[in-house]
Amino acid sequence: MDEQRVPNLEEMDEQEAHRFLTGLLSRLDPEEEYNARHQEDYVMEMPQSGERFRGRDNLRAMQETYPTDPTAPPSIQVRRVLVREGLWVVEGVAAYGGEQAFDVALIFELRDGKMWRDRWYFAEPFEAPEWRAQWVERMSPGEPNTTPAPGGQIAESRNETDEHEIERLIERNWEKVRAGDFAGAHEWYAEDCVVEWPQSGERIGGKENLLALREAYPAGVEFEVRRVISRPDLGVSEYVIRYDGRPVYVVAIVEFRDGEVVRETHYFADPFPPPEWRAQWVERMES
Repeated sequence: MDEQRVPNLEEMDEQEAHRFLTGLLSRLDPEEEYNARHQEDYVMEMPQSGERFRGRDNLRAMQETYPTDPTAPPSIQVRRVLVREGLWVVEGVAAYGGEQAFDVALIFELRDGKMWRDRWYFAEPFEAPEWRAQWVERMSPGEPNTTPAPGGQIAESRNETDEHEIERLIERNWEKVRAGDFAGAHEWYAEDCVVEWPQSGERIGGKENLLALREAYPAGVEFEVRRVISRPDLGVSEYVIRYDGRPVYVVAIVEFRDGEVVRETHYFADPFPPPEWRAQWVERMES
């Protein structure tokens, strides 16, 4: 795709963004991706490995050198795209070199009609534990739905929750979590909320089930918030959970309606060491 022909990404709705990314990420072509990135100060980050690629030329050079299997080129199947005021949140399934597919959560921040900051999380599947089976239902393969709702709404909203209110709600919720107030931390959920864990294929329906499951959790957990992005009716939290000391990176995609959480999707991503072959193109992110 010629750079002059790249559409203005900030003008796209969710259906248009879904189509655009389906084409772009199904091929992961360095030249096509290069043209969609901001010319001046593009940055791509992988928090799990602590790598930052600064500048689109750097990232393209790395991609062109990527040691892939020519019979099975890397690709990402887009499941779902949320679009809010210069922010794209993407859920998909990645396959690299014919290996086992794994979930990805991508956060694209746009400026001047192009991508200027990306953060990528790679999340391997895991078995759903038996201890919480009584509170969950199984998700069908391929969910969340690949077809976005018209206009990007998960349900008709009477009162849009603006980004400042979402920031306040997220901050208050984290305060309650840190204080061990699980009941208080669940006040912001709608009674009919849905929480999904695509990696294990689990869906928790309703606030009552969600609270019961979390109160029964059999391990000590600590939370460290790294980054929060908010837009009308949408909040994205990036944080680290430590299960009895073991760190796991988490992306929580939180969707609101009338000031309450109606849908929440979590991706759990283990840290991994940065490969030596691409060290010349990266800088280390501070933890």
